[in-house]
Amino acid sequence: MLTTLRSLFTLRRDERWLALVLLVPLVALQALMLYKFSCLFAHPTDASWMQFMRNFRMSGFDPTTYAVVLHWYQGYDILRHPLLALFVWPLSILNAGLSALMGTNCVQLVVGVVLIVSAFYALLWLWRTLRFVVGVGRCMAWLLTLLFMGFGMIAVTVCVPDHFCLSLPLLSLTLYVSGLKLKQGTRYSAWQAIVLFVLTAGVTLSNGIVVLLAIAITNGRAAFRPRFFFGALVLPACLMLAAGMGQRMMQQRKVSLSAPVAQQMKWTRHDVSRADVLIENFLGESLQLHRRHILGDVLSGRPIIVRYSWAAQYVAEAVIVLLALAGAWVGRRQRFQWLLMAVLGFNVLLHIVLGFAIDEVHIMAAHWALVLPLSMGWLLRFDLWQGSTEGRCPATLWRFKALQGAGVLLLVVLVAYLWMYHGTLLYRYLTWPLVA
Repeated sequence: MLTTLRSLFTLRRDERWLALVLLVPLVALQALMLYKFSCLFAHPTDASWMQFMRNFRMSGFDPTTYAVVLHWYQGYDILRHPLLALFVWPLSILNAGLSALMGTNCVQLVVGVVLIVSAFYALLWLWRTLRFVVGVGRCMAWLLTLLFMGFGMIAVTVCVPDHFCLSLPLLSLTLYVSGLKLKQGTRYSAWQAIVLFVLTAGVTLSNGIVVLLAIAITNGRAAFRPRFFFGALVLPACLMLAAGMGQRMMQQRKVSLSAPVAQQMKWTRHDVSRADVLIENFLGESLQLHRRHILGDVLSGRPIIVRYSWAAQYVAEAVIVLLALAGAWVGRRQRFQWLLMAVLGFNVLLHIVLGFAIDEVHIMAAHWALVLPLSMGWLLRFDLWQGSTEGRCPATLWRFKALQGAGVLLLVVLVAYLWMYHGTLLYRYLTWPLVA
């Protein structure tokens, strides 16, 4: 039976230790953020906010959520995040009440708790997708979940007050529910499609495309029947865009019809080497932070292209990519893998081909990096290899076993390396003294 709404958020008995393992680093990262900037938010002023902005250099992530929670206003780009300010509004009310009660501003604490919960459920649903959709063993699901958490931009995403950490659990949930439906042969109902689209696209409009892809692949031809297609997909999308346009026109009275498109097109560029961006940023910085210009922002001195200091880091990047590609090949007959490749393809089209936000494409990792561990999971589904081993001699079977064992060993080494490398870099960076 498809998981119920309550069971989505309830921990199973076999997930309690996993929860502890995941929560410890998530809480530690937020504690470091609180340690570094709490003195500037205890009694925030214009001067302390300016000092905060001089010290907040996190790869191009924006601390807009802090500002919106402190003094609620439409601080996000409405066309890209049409409902995000409304979603954040209850946090502003909560922060005002807690601050009045405790005599000190609690914005970092309020936002930090939301980020911890969001990141935790994103990782939990990833683990469940690996276990119950891809079908890997419990230990292998742990390993791949820890690998994902060890990716450079994921470790940064879960601790910065930007919208990406809010998108992450929604995308993880979309893949989890879609995978279960594909496995059980069920479809999205109209109300499920509408709710999932509004929540996901309301935070980041482009992520609504992922929901549309998930529904199209899960429901098949039924998704394109006029009643469902227009009522559950087209109408909510049009209303979302209309709401964004309406809010923008209320803020800016003189807005031409071409202005919104023009404003979004300013984020595209075609003067950057796609090969360099793919190697150093999209697949590079997203997975492994560069030590040079650590967490630098392209708007404040970081070059768009930064090279790794160690040649071994290119090897690690290649291994991750090759493992994901090999897993995608093993699972190529699985419809869930088609969905994963569609998500990756959309992000490649948007950021690499069209060049949207290409100068800081690495901060978009939360939108697509889930594809990597999920694709790798098919490699650890040993039963999928049985068709290649049936009727083979014992020596050939031994080679298959050795190949599988080598893959697991590579994953263990990668997890250990990524956690130690990024843990050290983030600790040093977040404990560096503030500048005046």
